[in-house]
Amino acid sequence: LAALPFVASKGCFTESAEVTMSDGTRKQLKDVHVGDRVASYDEATGTTAVSEVMGVPTFFRRTSELVSLSLPSAIVHATEDHPIWSRSQRHLVSFHPNGTRQEYDLEARLMAVGEELEDERQAPVKVLAAERLAGGPSSLQEAAAPQQARSLR
Repeated sequence: LAALPFVASKGCFTESAEVTMSDGTRKQLKDVHVGDRVASYDEATGTTAVSEVMGVPTFFRRTSELVSLSLPSAIVHATEDHPIWSRSQRHLVSFHPNGTRQEYDLEARLMAVGEELEDERQAPVKVLAAERLAGGPSSLQEAAAPQQARSLR
């Protein structure tokens, strides 16, 4: 997110989402402050890096605006348009590529169950399951359809 300072207040995650700090410890997002140092990703070098927090979310999403990604060692809740690096596609992915383009001005491909992502150590992590939390279209494929595209702001 260091390379994307303009998304700092979008609120793509819940306040209980864990953030990996520069020393490897984890904090809930609600406990991260401007000036903290976090583990991040340097797109230019393709490696992990340390970044200083420049801004924090000013609001968080309601459950109905989130998808739940089941990974082998964690469950991640994020907005359907949040861009995530796909190791298998070697490209950004989301469950709502049109929304990703609209909200972030980034091109993303459609994410699917079985997608291979990367963890903070750049080790492969598979998406075991994905579902929309309470409310919204019943399936993520339905949510990703162009005629369903909408802004979550």
